[in-house]
Amino acid sequence: VNSVFAGTFDDLAKGSELAQALYGQGADIVYNVAGPTGEGVMQASAAVDKYSIGVDIDMCGTAPGNVLASMLKRGDIAVYTLIKDEVEGRKVTAGTRTFDLASGGVEVKVCDDIAPTIPADVTAKLDEIKKAILDGKIEIARAK
Repeated sequence: VNSVFAGTFDDLAKGSELAQALYGQGADIVYNVAGPTGEGVMQASAAVDKYSIGVDIDMCGTAPGNVLASMLKRGDIAVYTLIKDEVEGRKVTAGTRTFDLASGGVEVKVCDDIAPTIPADVTAKLDEIKKAILDGKIEIARAK
């Protein structure tokens, strides 16, 4: 696993440049965690016909056939839950609230064009890992 740091979240060209360098070093897949800079990663994956994984929103449409999946932050779930709590009389107060895999606050969305090509054993392994996370057998670090 190689990692690079763009130093910015809003420079598509920088994202593309860094991704192309990683692909040039032999990477088959680049996973971005760089907001809009990550769109450059998606563009680079299409340019060199390699794979990428998006973050925050569904990025599958940015480079069809090259984006494998997106790690979604479900802000809609957080907002809906907070509004529902308030409407149902559970006072929303200041503080930290975690929206994780169990609460639907994050999810992995495999791209529709890629899903049919994923071998059944890989899909089964992904399901197994998700279940292990939900069952507490795999612990995910939480932000502090």
